Amino acid sequence: MPHEENEVTEFFVTLEKDPQQEDFLQGRMPGNPYSSNEPGIGPLMRDIKNKICQDCDLVALLEDDSGMELLVNNKIISLDLPVAEVYKKVWCPTNEGEPMRIIYRMRGLLGDATEEFIESLDSTTDEEEDEEEVYKMAGVMAQCGGLECMLNRLTGIKDFKQGRHLLTVLLKLFSYCVKVKINRQQLVKPEMNTLNVMLGTLNLALVAEQESKDSGGAAVAEQVLSIMEIILDESNAEPLSEDKGNLLLTGDKDQLVMLLDQINSTFVRSNLSVLQGLLRIIPYLSFGEMEKMQILVDRFKPYCNFDKYVLIGTDSITNLHKLEQVSSDEGIGTLAENLLEALREHPEVNKKIDAARKETRAEKKRMAMAMRQKALGTLGMTTNEKGQVVTKTALLKQMEELIEEPGLTCCICREGYKFQVKGETFAKPSLTS
Repeated sequence: MPHEENEVTEFFVTLEKDPQQEDFLQGRMPGNPYSSNEPGIGPLMRDIKNKICQDCDLVALLEDDSGMELLVNNKIISLDLPVAEVYKKVWCPTNEGEPMRIIYRMRGLLGDATEEFIESLDSTTDEEEDEEEVYKMAGVMAQCGGLECMLNRLTGIKDFKQGRHLLTVLLKLFSYCVKVKINRQQLVKPEMNTLNVMLGTLNLALVAEQESKDSGGAAVAEQVLSIMEIILDESNAEPLSEDKGNLLLTGDKDQLVMLLDQINSTFVRSNLSVLQGLLRIIPYLSFGEMEKMQILVDRFKPYCNFDKYVLIGTDSITNLHKLEQVSSDEGIGTLAENLLEALREHPEVNKKIDAARKETRAEKKRMAMAMRQKALGTLGMTTNEKGQVVTKTALLKQMEELIEEPGLTCCICREGYKFQVKGETFAKPSLTS
């Protein structure tokens, strides 16, 4: 079993201001280095941010998680991460034994950040452990006949419900055993009949899940598929020779047909991990046998209508081009544009994409010109053959007749003698007694 990691009980951190923001951030942290056991230094990076805000009187940033950034090893750290995990997985790999240096700064003050942002700390960031070393005790199973006994017990399980507990224990033990190469090499031997036993267990779990969703068959199926994939990878890596059998040549044809039938079942279709696992192992089951390969070809041939795919492709460029102009929260336009850019690698397709985009630009230009003409028309203007804006003749003539009159003007209508009112323009009020 893997050993437990030694938990860090105490470490130290130093809190320093970004030197480039020295003139913008007031105060400094006088208590460096701080112990991880001190109040405010954890458990989350957010607590450290709040301590900085309190000690430096940056009250405005106290409740604002987006205003301040914390950097460790020149990486921006999410405020939701535990301080101890950041110390162990970000700082220690290159600076073990030294106080963790945390730089704090205002976000966006000197432009957008260019450093890597760490939002989560996966266990994969730890140094990979050698599984052969961690699980080396499991290698005894290949030497004492333990693997054969386990396979025999699997074969004896005919009722999923009654044998569920034993099945779970066996699969967990198998998952440890296949991590050691000596066990994998033993399991791929033809006399072990590993493949048929595993396929039988897989079909048993799939049938049980279809009969009752609460049976737990889904979890068992995923375990079996994971174990089978490891064993099949090992078998496929072994060179074939005349004096050495191969596990892949011993699979049962009926088991292959049963698995192919399961692909279209409601349970498998609704469980993506099981579906992908089945599709990964099925090709292994036909390697080296013409009859099995023909079964696979016959099963998937109806779905390989490549002529129809070509016919669909004739209109796909136009449709994708229309989609790239769509603006939505789901980013449909961006996805369509990225797909078109990927398709441009093909010379002929590239020409079609350029033609479609050129046609769209021309159409938009025509629409813009039509709107421009309409707007000019409402203002009594138009464009000539050269595209210059000119006024209509009648309006121009009227404008030419407008002259500035020197001399006296009416204080009411502001007109001079040339445009003076001729005659009466207002009706006289009627006299009533």
